[in-house]
Amino acid sequence: MRCKGERAVSSPGFLTGPDWPCYAFSIIPPFPPEDFAMRVLVLSLLFLFPAAGCAFLSGPPGGEKTSFDYQYDDAGVKTAVASALLAENPSKANDVEVHSFRGHVFLVGEADADFRRFALDAAGRAAGVVSVTAHWFPAGSMDTSNDVLLEAALEERLRPLAETPGSRVDVDVWGGHAVLTGILPDAEHLARAEATARATPGIRDVTSYLAAE
Repeated sequence: MRCKGERAVSSPGFLTGPDWPCYAFSIIPPFPPEDFAMRVLVLSLLFLFPAAGCAFLSGPPGGEKTSFDYQYDDAGVKTAVASALLAENPSKANDVEVHSFRGHVFLVGEADADFRRFALDAAGRAAGVVSVTAHWFPAGSMDTSNDVLLEAALEERLRPLAETPGSRVDVDVWGGHAVLTGILPDAEHLARAEATARATPGIRDVTSYLAAE
């Protein structure tokens, strides 16, 4: 959950780009000079297994992606789309939330007609994007302080579902209207998530774009 009007531009998490394994030396802890044995051990491991580390981060040998691979790819997609919107118009970009799940991008927020067209085009052109879905609200419909509180409350209620292995759930609340995006294991979890959102005090309506694994 992010306060309206704020936007993170950098990719979340500790992996900051596809070339991360090639910069392994930058993450060596600053061991004291006298701890020579530990320094030799770390450097030996890096020299012995560099290829294995790169192969792990790029996915398993057969080309089958894990949920971690998808999350890493989606972080890159989200960063690329959000950066394009910010470069075009920082003020308008602050009113559009960007989500990506296995390459399916969701734009949630409010924008004028021109920026809506730009956002859809920018998202569609980003590498790795499979589809783009936009959920637009009328201008001025956001209730900043109340929506932030409702968003936090709904995220907390959905946490048990969101923490199910392989699951990811994002929540946006706009003028009391909740928009759910993400991935859950099956239809039962989808129904529970939507029911939980509708039962949350203060939520006036719910639109769910949640998909089953």
